[in-house]
Amino acid sequence: MLVLVAAASAFVSLWSGNTAATATLPNGTFTFNDVMAYGFSYRILDGDDGETIIQLGDLGDAGRTFIPMYEGVLREDGSNDQGTIWKVENLEALDDRFVAWPQHHSNIRVQFPAGAATGEVEGRWYFESEVAGGAGGQSTIEFAIREFDEDGRARWVSGSGGGVIDRGLTYDEILASDSLDIGMTLEDGDCDDERGGYGPCTWRSAGDGRFEVIDSDGIVVMKVHIDLDDAR
Repeated sequence: MLVLVAAASAFVSLWSGNTAATATLPNGTFTFNDVMAYGFSYRILDGDDGETIIQLGDLGDAGRTFIPMYEGVLREDGSNDQGTIWKVENLEALDDRFVAWPQHHSNIRVQFPAGAATGEVEGRWYFESEVAGGAGGQSTIEFAIREFDEDGRARWVSGSGGGVIDRGLTYDEILASDSLDIGMTLEDGDCDDERGGYGPCTWRSAGDGRFEVIDSDGIVVMKVHIDLDDAR
């Protein structure tokens, strides 16, 4: 179920208005049951010496169980008008099956919406990483953004190109940019081979930290669960 951003790879400062002065993170587990996966699910927890740990993972057991794949330390790394940007340092695989991905991905930066600290999904969930170059040796910046709008729209996009987090770009701004390469959207699916896509989608609360993404026919196509009690 895990599809990493742009071709085959794949996310977190707190946002909901101006939170640039707020540099706290919510402990808990944040899972995205993506039928067309747009990146990792993740867990945030306290580490030693006051460090904040992030685990990147996938879902198992038909989307009910968080499977940690990688673990790193979150450090503040600048900000945009949404708030603090975080960099994932010292990333390591938690299982030998997953060792390849960290070898090719660096400068991983993430940002959460502020409401995540109280179990809300509304806002923009960013992920960005630098992918090592191929034969030419030139690296690529890959990004993913999950955007749950105040008006109820659910819009997700992944692709390649720099500056998405630093500029705090919205979904509309990303699609309008001439400098970014769009790989996949929730509405249209894979932009290269026209696979998938659900058309315009909205989101709604299902209670107890659970949220649903539904298509125009009212069919639930994806689920989100924010569990602030599950920090381990």
